[in-house]
Amino acid sequence: MTTTTLHTKHIGAIRGKTSDGLVEKCDSGILDATKDGPTAISPLFGCDLEQSAIQHTLPKKELPQSDIDCLNLNIAVPEGTTASSKLPARFVKLSIEKNLLIVAVAINYRLGAFGFLTSDELRNAGYKANNGLRDQKVAMQWVRRHIADFGGDPDNMTVAGMSAGAASVTYHLSSEVALFKRAIAMSGSYLFNRALPYEVHAHNYQQAISALGLANATTQERIQALSELIAKLPPSILTAPAVDGDIILSAPSYAHTANITSNVPKRRDWYTDLMIGNAQMDSSILGILMPNMKEGCAKKFITAMNTVLSSEPVIAQRILDGYGIAPETPDDIALSAVLDYINDICSFAPTLSFARGLRWNAYVYYFNEGNPWDGPWKGRATHILDQAYLF
Repeated sequence: MTTTTLHTKHIGAIRGKTSDGLVEKCDSGILDATKDGPTAISPLFGCDLEQSAIQHTLPKKELPQSDIDCLNLNIAVPEGTTASSKLPARFVKLSIEKNLLIVAVAINYRLGAFGFLTSDELRNAGYKANNGLRDQKVAMQWVRRHIADFGGDPDNMTVAGMSAGAASVTYHLSSEVALFKRAIAMSGSYLFNRALPYEVHAHNYQQAISALGLANATTQERIQALSELIAKLPPSILTAPAVDGDIILSAPSYAHTANITSNVPKRRDWYTDLMIGNAQMDSSILGILMPNMKEGCAKKFITAMNTVLSSEPVIAQRILDGYGIAPETPDDIALSAVLDYINDICSFAPTLSFARGLRWNAYVYYFNEGNPWDGPWKGRATHILDQAYLF
């Protein structure tokens, strides 16, 4: 590993490091970019949790966390790239092997409560909703302004995201400001991570304040405490985007998304292509996030179906029959069937809805490569596994 210096037109000299024929640079507020900047504040077990989802341990770094200083990005370019190369901002090492040179950019943005907790109190204090999405937008605009200095082509950018990241990608499709040329949404969409109205966020905020013991605190005391205590929030506190009338204008339904005449998402002339797809068993992640889901699974699902579809009992029974779920169904079998249902509703159906409703080039893929590692999901194409194959 050696260091190298890149001289940019707008930023100045940046010292980076070379590895495997690549030059990697990280803008973290300093010109010395040989060290990684902080990551976004997130659960310390987050990386281990996601690796457990693929039943295999991959190399990882110990990195500090920060609420604001995390807003940095990593740029990797083929060695020898100049400002006149005009490479599209995507993958790198494989591009070298294929002789189709590209630039790759990875961005950080605020997660969880730091990225999405909102209320009248916070907004009146100057903290806008959807900070996570705003961070992403600023990062993409930064890349458009500066990627030419790294040999990239600002008019040939592809943005990609997976799961919640894919939801972010689809929210940005309605941006009035040009952000990218093509987009890839992997195992997620705004139908997977629904934006909620301010009224729901108001109730959610009060739950957070209560959980942190801040019911009698002033606004400034609450804001200060939120920065210090956010890690103590229980999983029940929502971190969904908000319908703010700015970044997110509305919360479209499946029907609106699938309707080619609905103008949902908003038709923009600055991008041309969307690739969207899902894994064979994306809902596997729920088995990890909700370990108590299995116990009494059949009866709980039947109750939920009959409650939600109380006005359509025939449809409720057709769903139960279609997935083979009855009161006497054993928990193991019922859990598998329920996850199949969730996968169809939350992963497969959104993919089809976007593909049917888009008024520009749409490409659909299905990831069906089996998990090669020992565990309950061996042989199945589970959530996050596509990232392990991809990278």
